[in-house]
Amino acid sequence: AAGPEAPIAPDSPGRRAKIEYHTTTAQWVLRDQQHNHSVSSSLRDSHSSGGGNSCSGSPLHTNLSPHKPNLLRPLSPRSRQLQWKSMSSVLYRASGSPICCVAPDGKDGTKHTHPSFDLFPHAPKHVLGGVSSSVELGALSEVHKHLRGVGGPASGGAGAGLPFFAIRKAAPLEKRPWPERDEAEFARGKEGLKTLGLDPLTFSPEVLLHLLLEIFEELDLPRKLALPTQKLQRFILAVHSRMTPNPYHNFFHVFDVTQTVYALALRSGLLASLTDMERFALITAAMCHDLEHPGFSNMALAKTHNPGNTQFRHDASLEKHHSLRAFELMVDHDVDLLSGLNTNTYYAFRTLVVNVILSTDMSRHKSYLERAVAAKEYHESTLHLSWHDSSLAMEGARAEAARKDQRRDNAELGMQLLMKCADISNVVKPFPVAAKWAVRITDEFFSQGDLEREGGLDVTANCDRNKQTRVGLQKGFIDFCTSPFFEAVEGLYPALKEDFAVMGVNRERWDAYTDERLLEEVGDYTKGR
Repeated sequence: AAGPEAPIAPDSPGRRAKIEYHTTTAQWVLRDQQHNHSVSSSLRDSHSSGGGNSCSGSPLHTNLSPHKPNLLRPLSPRSRQLQWKSMSSVLYRASGSPICCVAPDGKDGTKHTHPSFDLFPHAPKHVLGGVSSSVELGALSEVHKHLRGVGGPASGGAGAGLPFFAIRKAAPLEKRPWPERDEAEFARGKEGLKTLGLDPLTFSPEVLLHLLLEIFEELDLPRKLALPTQKLQRFILAVHSRMTPNPYHNFFHVFDVTQTVYALALRSGLLASLTDMERFALITAAMCHDLEHPGFSNMALAKTHNPGNTQFRHDASLEKHHSLRAFELMVDHDVDLLSGLNTNTYYAFRTLVVNVILSTDMSRHKSYLERAVAAKEYHESTLHLSWHDSSLAMEGARAEAARKDQRRDNAELGMQLLMKCADISNVVKPFPVAAKWAVRITDEFFSQGDLEREGGLDVTANCDRNKQTRVGLQKGFIDFCTSPFFEAVEGLYPALKEDFAVMGVNRERWDAYTDERLLEEVGDYTKGR
């Protein structure tokens, strides 16, 4: 996918760069358009430390070593940090420094370098009635009127833009102790861990942290992959700390998707066909698939014209950001989750996690629907291998290699399809649970639409509270998006038929609802209801 074009350095305004993302290698590449130099993000980022060379014909980065790495030896934590720091540099330094944006409190469309943005990548200052997003979910009751569209407009003049959220520098991880376990609540949550009926909104974040760890332990991954429990705990805490208190894209959503993809993989039979490393990749990707989500869509961020938002003008920019931050967390010296993987395994794991996260980009929804339909047609209702194809009638090592490649490709596609199902799985949850999520997602949509309108931008169609209804959005989403997709996935995994049948029941119930009735039943969740 092509990356954005932008000046790459204040000291060389004539040079332009192009950021490209290669899904096959899961790497960002910065291409110098003037001299056609292409440099992998796994190299040291000399430009990020002021070492960018503006001389004609000079590469922007230099390799750490001319020698080919030993792929059977583990990469040191320092080497992995260098890789992902340089990847971050390639992505975020391309728009120049300092990063300017239209601050939420900007007047008359004036551009400011907002001080809070310099250090803050993962808790952007949302314009929700002027309340910073660093507050806890339970303290958001004062923004309830704004979310419902009955309060005053958010601060910012007619030229104000969406808050800029993704800058290069990540805030340091906060070291926190692992919370004590509430045994009664943990037992209640564990009962529904393998079902689609679990409602994470009825649990505290501390209980959800323990349930995430329980998923890893039920898969026996700490023992099979030599993952120390302490590292998993630090990783889970780090993910929690990187989630913003948006109405919808928050830590509760992260848990919901992770638990749902675990249940779907188990109930469909896919989990039994995955290796331990693939299982680890699936759960890790689910946990990180919305890391540092700003509460705005790719489409909204692409409309902004701030220099700092240059990186958001192309395909799957949010999903690429989630992937980037995921591995920054995993290789952070305070987490160091992947230190036991040799280099070959590390690269395979990284590629798989990134590909699964990228599959959640809704602009690729049609592509995955077509792939699911094709898989059903060519593999006769299953992603597991069939060796009746004469093209695979080979012997010896070639046949074994072909089987391994086919199995790996099938496993990755299955993981991507179930990940997409989990990401939009509200439609197959019990109706009371689905209704809660419906209010939250439409709150987030309408808040985005309000900001777009106030900033003089075209309002995204499904985010315009003046033209859309909450119930209408749910019915349209089921009819035109989830129903065809879940039907195709059900064809591949017939064991999910009963679970997916809930969607039809919910669709009928939506016909009896109005927005007023929906809001009355769900209530003001910002007050903890």
